[in-house]
Amino acid sequence: MPLISIQEIIPGIKIALWKPEENSEELLSLLNSSRYRELAASCKTEKRKIEKLSSRLLTNLLQKKETDIFYDNNGSPYLPESSEYISISHTQNCIAVAISSHPVGIDVENIAPKVLLLKEKFLNETEIKSIDPGNELIHTLLLWSAKESVFKRMHSSGINFKQNIHISDFIPGKQDLFYARETHTPQQNTYQIHYKVYPRFILTICF
Repeated sequence: MPLISIQEIIPGIKIALWKPEENSEELLSLLNSSRYRELAASCKTEKRKIEKLSSRLLTNLLQKKETDIFYDNNGSPYLPESSEYISISHTQNCIAVAISSHPVGIDVENIAPKVLLLKEKFLNETEIKSIDPGNELIHTLLLWSAKESVFKRMHSSGINFKQNIHISDFIPGKQDLFYARETHTPQQNTYQIHYKVYPRFILTICF
């Protein structure tokens, strides 16, 4: 299995990253349990099988045992036999799982220019003006990914990325953390965002 890393990137938050290369049958052989064949059979596409099976494999590695993953009414994953929290993200070049003692959101995004054509749909005017023109693609991707990880951290429905999630000014590479504020709930919580830029994808974690 081509693991990118397993680490406690932030105290209390364990993450596992994997580069998807195996097909579903190879993943099933690694999982070595008939219960996962039922899971694979429930998926309509090979891509979905790989996402589901690889996230189970990474979760088992992080928990050091075979672990169930259930989904709530908002589509958020949870661990029915644990008090810990889980977040999962998939992209072409990476499968990511985070398990934490407190609520967490993780997101990975491929480094691709398509996001530049869509930024007005998910960024407000202040955020667009904050983008470093010398590093436009990575900066925009981090803004988008941060909003995705905030959304997962919140476990709520009806959130408008442009209107309800606000990212503070930051310069990629100059600081390890930046901040996000949500205006969807009466509490208007502020979150920390940890990020890392890899050669083919970017990672954000909201906590």
